[in-house]
Amino acid sequence: MSLSPAAEEFEQIIRHQSAHEQVPFLLALEKKDVVAVREKLKSLKKELESIAQIAPNTWGSRGTSEQFAGMALSGFAVFSRREALSNLHRGWGLGGTNRKNYQAVQTNLLVILKAFRPDWLSDWLQARNNIAGGWGMDYALLRRLEEEQLVPHQPEVTARVVAMAIHIWGSELSDIDPVPLNSAEIIADKFRNDSVLLHRDLPLVFEFDTSILAGSGVRIQPPMPPGMDGLRAENGEYMYPWQVWNQQHPAQFVTWQDVFLRLVDSGHLDRADVITRCLLALRRDFRRLLLVWFKELFQALKPTLDERLANQAALGELLVHPLPLVANFAIDQLQGLLPEAGFSLKPLLLYADNLLTRPDLKTGIRALLASLLKLPRQNATHAPAVTRLLTTALPHPDGLVQERAAKGLAGILAAPQPLLSPAETAAAEAAISYHAELLGPAARTALANWLAPVAAAETAIEIAAYAPAEAFVPELSAATAITPVADWHELLFLTGQVLQHNDPAATERWLDGLLRLNGQLPTGYAGQLRPYLAQLFPQIKKASAAEAAILREPVDLYSHEGLVQAMLLTWATDFATRRVESVDVKKPHSVLNPLLGLEKQRYLLAEALLAGRQALPLLSTPTHQPSWVAPGTLITRLLAYQAAGTPPEPADLALALARTAHTHPTEAAEALRQLPTLADAGLRQLLAWFLGPAHLALPELPVAPAARLAATVHSNLAEALPELWAVATRTKAPAGVFPTLPAVLGYDYAGVSQPVHTTFEVVHRENNYPDPDQPGQTKTYRFVELSWSNGTKRAAPSALLLYAPTFGKSKYGSWEGNWMLTHDFPFLLALTPNYTAPLYEQILRSAAWADNLESSERDLIALALRALLSPGPAFGENETALLASGLIHNTALCRSLAQEVLLRAVANGRLQPGGLGGIIGQQLAVGYAPVPRLSTVLTTLVAVDALADDALCQLLEALLPELPATPPRNTRKLLELYASLRDRTRRAIPAEVNARFSIWKSVSSLKTANRLLA
Repeated sequence: MSLSPAAEEFEQIIRHQSAHEQVPFLLALEKKDVVAVREKLKSLKKELESIAQIAPNTWGSRGTSEQFAGMALSGFAVFSRREALSNLHRGWGLGGTNRKNYQAVQTNLLVILKAFRPDWLSDWLQARNNIAGGWGMDYALLRRLEEEQLVPHQPEVTARVVAMAIHIWGSELSDIDPVPLNSAEIIADKFRNDSVLLHRDLPLVFEFDTSILAGSGVRIQPPMPPGMDGLRAENGEYMYPWQVWNQQHPAQFVTWQDVFLRLVDSGHLDRADVITRCLLALRRDFRRLLLVWFKELFQALKPTLDERLANQAALGELLVHPLPLVANFAIDQLQGLLPEAGFSLKPLLLYADNLLTRPDLKTGIRALLASLLKLPRQNATHAPAVTRLLTTALPHPDGLVQERAAKGLAGILAAPQPLLSPAETAAAEAAISYHAELLGPAARTALANWLAPVAAAETAIEIAAYAPAEAFVPELSAATAITPVADWHELLFLTGQVLQHNDPAATERWLDGLLRLNGQLPTGYAGQLRPYLAQLFPQIKKASAAEAAILREPVDLYSHEGLVQAMLLTWATDFATRRVESVDVKKPHSVLNPLLGLEKQRYLLAEALLAGRQALPLLSTPTHQPSWVAPGTLITRLLAYQAAGTPPEPADLALALARTAHTHPTEAAEALRQLPTLADAGLRQLLAWFLGPAHLALPELPVAPAARLAATVHSNLAEALPELWAVATRTKAPAGVFPTLPAVLGYDYAGVSQPVHTTFEVVHRENNYPDPDQPGQTKTYRFVELSWSNGTKRAAPSALLLYAPTFGKSKYGSWEGNWMLTHDFPFLLALTPNYTAPLYEQILRSAAWADNLESSERDLIALALRALLSPGPAFGENETALLASGLIHNTALCRSLAQEVLLRAVANGRLQPGGLGGIIGQQLAVGYAPVPRLSTVLTTLVAVDALADDALCQLLEALLPELPATPPRNTRKLLELYASLRDRTRRAIPAEVNARFSIWKSVSSLKTANRLLA
């Protein structure tokens, strides 16, 4: 179809001309040509804004900034409301490339808007200002739009535009030659000279979430010319071009705080009003950095005592703010008002229950209690209110808060002149008795005279001794049995769930359902798979030719998710075109896990069985939740392969062994009963030992010939039998030693004859960088890294060694690898329920090598911790190390998960408290994480139950000897916790702990804690 003349002219202007020709064209555009120009604009935007390869190794959009500006201007002339809100969502091009160009674009925009007056403009402004980034509108332009009645006054939009104002004005000042030296005063004058801006619009920044941040402002400096050279300074150091330019043209930095302080000092803003607005803004649900700015502005105004007293109600309301930043600010402001005559304790009493028990406010609460304790000395009438506040703080999880509250209560109750009425005294004593169970040693000592009535109750504390379970027997019952897919309709429904790739059990049922229903699917079933293919390839929705091409041509698929997608593509062609082989399970991972290669072999086997219309199941398909294979079912499946004359695939059999619930006595006995009917003598011998008693010695196995090569995934069963023995032995006895196995395989490798031990090496790092606040000075940031190692220096000789430790190019992993591992981890974990140590070792290397890492590492740790919540075998070294990492993690999410894991592990008999305490102690000793992080986590677990108390006490008994002679800061908290646990468990102090206490006797900060343990 030929273009209209107007559309052709419009395209010519956009491609080859400028706004000089474009604006007259749009102003003269006839109504009949609007639709044609609109369609042409949409096609040009799609072409010029799309990202494409524009040169070798260079990607970007094909359009220029002038073309982007031209298309944006045209949109305001020809787009409807729906098209504007979807196509002009960021206002690309309206910012221009420099200040002069920016002003020209804004001028042209105003001309277009006045001519066309789009009725959707105010909605577009509102939508655009809800998006981060994009075009920052000039405040002057927004005012012109209001004056021309093109848009109404929109407070939220105005607030965000005002927040950008000093940046735009700063850019204007940077373009002046020479740059004025009083830039801050010039910017402040712009506010002083505009009454509407000063009194109507500027206060709106306190009411809406804007781009203002703590320390945000504008840098004013002449732009550095291109091609400038560096030079050698007098001290011999090389100065980069930007350093030379900064020295020659010192930058001025004008912050929003500077502006407000100047306007308050000059009387143009009311000081009391700004102080009140800061406090009101701190109550709102704003970003943390914005709240920091309001707090810092309040502090910069230096409110007087009278001003703070006038705002004590507003400050009191901030005490219950969910962010510790705001609550601590309120505490800091209020505690200085406590002695004043005009201050009322009512706000503190009102919010005491929520405030004084918050574990995230321990430092602020300590300071507040210290100030409260002074009040009864100055005025005895405050004693009842202070007593109530102190009793409220008694159950706080922090030992220092408890101690301070307890000493304060003791002082009031034991005062020579009674400060409380008999009823108030009785209420205080009742509160002490009520909280006695939660008090730490220091608090109990301070309140000993009032705890006598509960002594009898203390002797009734339940005592239990924790020990890890010796063996784990999975539950194989009807309640945990996995129901196979019943029919085609259920299989089709399950397909959508499987494509979400978040449920290993659903994926296994789906794959098993394909095999069970092989040859039983309805005619034309492939057409019903089209919606699921469209989820993977949206272009299928637009053209049926795209579907044919996707089913016919190669498609890039990766990792475990790619295996599922490949199977769907194969299924859609009725298994005529096989896709699993092309899936890349190596490229996306920085450290390749051997399980992925074996999982790919399972899918290849399933694909081959489906294509050959063979009615055989995979040996490794789980029979019971979460991913166990019943021993009897494994033998039944092997017999089915034997009857079909099809030898088992070694990769499938290896994974079946890894999933077999070999410790289940009833199922193992049933399997051993069927075993004699299995024809293969070598496999029969392996299974007889594997399913036999735990103490059964390894039989005498044939020695490998000298020239034996390691088996591959393509080897037959007889060739791969030695590697299957290696899998079976490590599955049955994860910590076992098998000195004869290397002779059977013809080689030794990590995890074959000896279990793999993961260790870490402490690496001290430091970063030095120039101090921006003190020229010529250097700041140093020191931190600790943990270099995890499994001692492996080479890749596994055979891919069938599925427990081989990870081996690859990356020492710590990478963002991409961590992201892929996060998605694959649940599926890999489901392959090896008996022995998960290698997978957790990979998590340690990838995500637990330093404190304060990024979100990809946090997500990996959280995912792995959630997997430890379920019942299973006792934790090994790597699972224990991961739990240790969670307990001292820098994020509250991981610490909370680790707390739950610890309690569940005690209940399930999985916890190894000695190993856990040892590894945490080693990491605390080198400063990997702060001690309070751990003490707070463990304190909240005290008194949950007797077993948990005993396990925690064992943990600390292993941890404390690992700490150095000069203990880390706040070690006292661990000693107080240990003393509390000893009172509850009645455990004797081990010799190693006593030896450490002897060394610490001379440490002044631990004297009080040592006395508690004497």
